Amino acid sequence: MSSTVLILDVDKSPQQSVLLAMTNISKDEYDVLPGIFDYGVSKNRKHELVITTASITGDYHNPDALWFQFLGMGGRMFRDGNNFGICKSRSNDTDNDFGTLKQRDKAWEDMQDEEFFCRIGGREARLLLMPTDNYDANTHAMIQVFRCPLRGIQGQGDVISAQDMDRLRYHTRALADLALKVEVIHKDKEGKLTQVARIVLPLTKPSVGIHRILSDVPVEKSFLSERHNITLCLVSHPNGILRLNEWIRYHQDIVGIDHIHLGLFTNFGEGNGEKAKQVHYAMNNLLFKSDVRKGALSVSPIWDEDFDIQCDGRDLQILSFYQECLYRAKGTSEFVGTWDLDEFFLFNITGPKPSISEFLRTIVHPKCQDWSFVTMKSSSTKREVPDGHDTGLVLFDHPTRDSAMNKVWLKSIARTEKCFQNSPHILGACLPQGTMNISGAVAMHPDAAIHECAFMVDRAFMVHARDFEPGGVSVETGLIQSIKG
Repeated sequence: MSSTVLILDVDKSPQQSVLLAMTNISKDEYDVLPGIFDYGVSKNRKHELVITTASITGDYHNPDALWFQFLGMGGRMFRDGNNFGICKSRSNDTDNDFGTLKQRDKAWEDMQDEEFFCRIGGREARLLLMPTDNYDANTHAMIQVFRCPLRGIQGQGDVISAQDMDRLRYHTRALADLALKVEVIHKDKEGKLTQVARIVLPLTKPSVGIHRILSDVPVEKSFLSERHNITLCLVSHPNGILRLNEWIRYHQDIVGIDHIHLGLFTNFGEGNGEKAKQVHYAMNNLLFKSDVRKGALSVSPIWDEDFDIQCDGRDLQILSFYQECLYRAKGTSEFVGTWDLDEFFLFNITGPKPSISEFLRTIVHPKCQDWSFVTMKSSSTKREVPDGHDTGLVLFDHPTRDSAMNKVWLKSIARTEKCFQNSPHILGACLPQGTMNISGAVAMHPDAAIHECAFMVDRAFMVHARDFEPGGVSVETGLIQSIKG
């Protein structure tokens, strides 16, 4: 990164701690996300920013770095014409009706001209809008990721002190009740500064909003010390809880994935937030407590049933979660992948199989050693048991697969430092070899010869288990059966 950080107020000593006691923060002040925030008026039109999730993270490749980021809903999410559906907001005329969003429809390109800053204590730094260029047109310019460098970024000023960074790095139980308060500031064309939002991030779990980490187990170490070889972004299907245990066990115990970030799709509908919380609790504290406790599994909601904005289907919500998963992985992991619950990774090599991280580190491309992402083809398989005779395991219900590979269901694994936009099949906004400035990020495709830093690999592929979902099984039924089983 080489964008200039604007320090607007340097009178306050950078040595003064900006960490706050949670006991001094009210619930209303803490519980602000997801939210809709005014940030200005132009041509007699009010502009509003929809922030779904915010977090602070470290940097896997730079132990001295600290970032703040938030996810905004882009204008394309509220317009017809994309294959992912449309989001709607609650009408002002009634408490129950939802209509298309009229006031908050600024596109990603429009937001490039808006100036936002993050303020902590008395120091401010520019919030940078992350690029979204992708060959998958359905994902481009949907989610607005704003990122603010807080400390340790080359060419940037430091917003928090070295002492506070040490407190974050060597977090202990004594600091468990502390938080960081970040103000989002907008600067209009006349130079006027306006506070848009004030976001409180607890040090124990520094993510708030829709895609927050739900784990309730005790946190023994700082989030800055969390390290994984690879994070896998995974979304459960509406009734896919029954399949989770087999999928997680296979990819962790056999393939060697050491961290999975699960987006839990409940889809109970408006007004059922409490019901969703019960499922979240069961996932974290009953079904997968041991995985959560040892740091191998993190669970986040896909959406908030009680938020004043709801989206058709689930593709837009999932795309939002994918961005949170990617940016969290930038702080914890060397590699990141985004796969589905009906897809299973398989090596296409004879002899002993390496772990997936060993496999990735040995990939060599003659024209690009500093590659951005690799992509795998798929082989399909279908359920081969009569209805009502499912074993509940893909291994037995889908015993054979097609010998031919296809490029219909491409899946990728990226280096976290190289790409800035996540999507279901290929990553976007990736850095060419030798480039470290995000202004040089481009869309890459593994079949496009002009981008050697994204390419196909033949030594691994994905098995796509078609007809995977057990029909007529609700989230609740799947959860109960999983607990009993």
